[in-house]
Amino acid sequence: MAPPTTRPVLTSPPTRMALGNDQWFMREKFCDAIGALNLAVQNLEGIVGPESFPAVMHEFINSYDATTGIFTALQPHFDDILGVAATDQIGTGTPLAGTYVDGGSGAWTPLSSGPAGSTGATGATGATGATGATGHVGPTGAVGPTGDTGATGTIGPNGATGSTGATGATGFGATGSTGATGAVGATGSTGSTGAASTIPGPTGATGATGSTGAQGPNWTPVRNEGVTGSGTSWTLGATALYGVSLYAESARLYPGATAGAADYVISGLSITTTNSYAAGQINADYEKA
Repeated sequence: MAPPTTRPVLTSPPTRMALGNDQWFMREKFCDAIGALNLAVQNLEGIVGPESFPAVMHEFINSYDATTGIFTALQPHFDDILGVAATDQIGTGTPLAGTYVDGGSGAWTPLSSGPAGSTGATGATGATGATGATGHVGPTGAVGPTGDTGATGTIGPNGATGSTGATGATGFGATGSTGATGAVGATGSTGSTGAASTIPGPTGATGATGSTGAQGPNWTPVRNEGVTGSGTSWTLGATALYGVSLYAESARLYPGATAGAADYVISGLSITTTNSYAAGQINADYEKA
């Protein structure tokens, strides 16, 4: 059935029996005598309508109390928003790596470099290492044997002592003859004593002087000669009459029959050392003719 095109007009009030208790109460409260709606203020006593609620920026209506007619409002929290904000919705401008949204301007702002880290404390100096033990002093090199003393020349024999000249014979005067006995003649005079000879006998000849013994050898000492050569091969400047004392950088070297068994072997002017040395490191003491 089509709805009525005009509002019906009541010409007589309905009865309480026809409306029922609830509707009858509403009619008595809000309608006039013939049942027409009457919203006069005195008829609205006890009915509370919504209060005026001006819009508040950034807030939304949260609740309404029908008893008091009061609305409440709250500012939205993140929990009240669905979805995830895009980076270009957070700040103004184009987002770039290494930037942040400035809380004042809302613009994407480059991050400032943090302050330089402070220099770390200098590590403690390590303890000084203990002093190494003093090396043992090497044994003192043996003193080389003293060169043989040249033989002393033999002394020639003394010449024989000349024999003593013979003693001259003692002269005797002849004894006078005894006078004949007769009358006692006068005593013959005593013959004179022969004079003693004063001529000495001849001096014996001087014995011949013994011949001079042969002269012992004559030599010249050579000291601290720089031996010519390098490596293990060396040559003396002259033939040594007796033993050679050889030194390598002031350290005494000792000879032997074969290289390796001793510090060096010498043959005539040639010297072969067991160890190798640079030129100028070998010196020698010896006697030459």
